[in-house]
Amino acid sequence: MSTPGPSTLDLDGTSIKNSCLSTEGFKENCEPSETRIYPFQFHGNGQELFQIFIFNIFFTAITFGIYGFCGAKVRTRRYIWSNTSFAGHRFSYHGTGVELFIGLIKGVFLIGLLASVLIGVFLTFQKPYVDIIATALIWFEGAVLISLAQFGLMKYRLSRTSWCAIRFTFRGKLFSFLKVSLKGLFLTAISFGFYFPDYHREIRAFFIQNTFLGTVPFSSFDQRARNLWCIHRNALWVGLSASPIIAFWFIYGPWENQMVGVASFLFLCVALAVFSLWMWVKYLVNRQRFYWSNTYFPGAIFQSTVTESEVFKLMMINFFLIIGTLGLGQPWVKVRTLKYYFKNLCISGNDEFRNCIQMAGNADSIGDEIGGMLAIEEIFGL
Repeated sequence: MSTPGPSTLDLDGTSIKNSCLSTEGFKENCEPSETRIYPFQFHGNGQELFQIFIFNIFFTAITFGIYGFCGAKVRTRRYIWSNTSFAGHRFSYHGTGVELFIGLIKGVFLIGLLASVLIGVFLTFQKPYVDIIATALIWFEGAVLISLAQFGLMKYRLSRTSWCAIRFTFRGKLFSFLKVSLKGLFLTAISFGFYFPDYHREIRAFFIQNTFLGTVPFSSFDQRARNLWCIHRNALWVGLSASPIIAFWFIYGPWENQMVGVASFLFLCVALAVFSLWMWVKYLVNRQRFYWSNTYFPGAIFQSTVTESEVFKLMMINFFLIIGTLGLGQPWVKVRTLKYYFKNLCISGNDEFRNCIQMAGNADSIGDEIGGMLAIEEIFGL
């Protein structure tokens, strides 16, 4: 498939001028006078997505859940991708339900195989130390499964995504990723979660540095974000200290007057929950701004302008919208969220997308299905 030529590619109605051809980074290769802002935008609406939502629920029910893993995902992604634009040009999703169904079968087989290994260990070795070995195997298999799901999900989705008829590809090596992921998961576990920011940063850097649009690579400066780590540490401490504070109040609180005691206890719980949520939102917002500001394309840099107060307000309204509609408001929640985040995301600099050559990835959908079953996107922010 041919791609637009250097003199024909138009972004948002304006032709691209002299672009930076070096991949060493935006700041070193672009003059301030050449800088442009290229926005992202989401064009969908809740009513259209609600129709897809109802359709998916109906067919998921009559197919005993199978359609929810395959066709429902494809319909939803095609709608979201096709309603997301960058610089006036929309993205496309090329995955199919058949691919996801095959991936589902492979994922179930892989999980069944790992489970059979554990059962075989229990049945074969009836020794006191078998419990320790089995526990270690469970943790190791879980870590490997999460890593494979992350890798496969990224590889498959990028290979099925295009912009201006140019395919994204992911060229990372599985063994290299396993070394990064397994090390990070191990250090996160033994540090009781304190290593998670570094683990998440390393995973993100690996994915970005191995992502291509056509033949042009993205890049990420793998900096250590001390400020980000401090925010995560504070959020984690708030969460860990909530239980002792509640227990102390429950024992030594003003229980002479039962009504005052119950009211003050409930107030304390709500206050701690809101404060914990605020700290977590603060971490997520700062993490997103840090990640985007350290994501580069030749001659360009991403920028995110999300704020803690706006994200907190968005989450609160979304929560009450879902509760108030008994879950039927999910399409509007998704649309509101996508509109906000894309409205606050843009690329600044000289655009080199016109130099990309059409490249379609050759990927397997098994990682996408395992990732979906394990809620990889929600947990790791992919």
